[in-house]
Amino acid sequence: MTTPTYSVEMIPLHKLEMWDEVNVRKYNVDENLDELASNIKQNGIQMPLLVAQNDSKYRVFSGQRRLKACIKAEILEVPCRVFTDITKENARILSLSENLYRLEMEPGDMSDACNLLLHHFDGNKQRVADALGVSLPTMYNYLGYTALPPEIKAMVGGGKLTRSQALAIFRKFDSDKAKSVCEALGQIPNTKRRARQLLYNTIQNASKNDSLEQIQNTAEKSEDMVRYVLFLPKSKSDTLEKLAGNTLIDKEELALDFLLQQIKQYERRL
Repeated sequence: MTTPTYSVEMIPLHKLEMWDEVNVRKYNVDENLDELASNIKQNGIQMPLLVAQNDSKYRVFSGQRRLKACIKAEILEVPCRVFTDITKENARILSLSENLYRLEMEPGDMSDACNLLLHHFDGNKQRVADALGVSLPTMYNYLGYTALPPEIKAMVGGGKLTRSQALAIFRKFDSDKAKSVCEALGQIPNTKRRARQLLYNTIQNASKNDSLEQIQNTAEKSEDMVRYVLFLPKSKSDTLEKLAGNTLIDKEELALDFLLQQIKQYERRL
């Protein structure tokens, strides 16, 4: 992609509006906005917004958090990189490029970014992974996230489920049952770690035909589970961390999966 030319200008705040269909960041855009507004009020904007000029209006395609913070901080004018001739695709690529190296993007945003780059690079998945700075398995996981219903994505974005939990549940059950199972798991507070783990373990071992009630009943009967604490050598721990990063699975979940697989293989031989 050839980067379009631009000029840097101070634009009055009232002339700026969001170009929503192009901006790649869709989730948790209001997070820590008060802190950002306070910082901007004290130190100004360090990175100009990216905008496309449209007559007397300027459409912001990268910098929506900064724009929102400026409104909160009652800033009168904002430094902008103004593009007068830019395509929708080039604007989305530039928005993605800037956002990748800022506040960590949410899974949904990364999923959309993967699909955007996949189209841009004519289906070359390795180039997409290189552009995102992730491994191929991680990129495949992000692509898989695209298929999740909005309700499940919202639970992931709200911290009620991990991304790996949402994907595992959605892959096991039909869409309606997956939503119900995700809601049941998400309703258990994160502070009740044991209860969450018991239900998720039961979900993993359940049949795709099991009802939510059957799954919950089985989880309740599993209260006699014995707790184990696992210590690993530093080298093994580093390997586990790397595997967890590549697969986007929580490291505790990954270690448990490995252990259960070994136990199941042993039980088959008995």
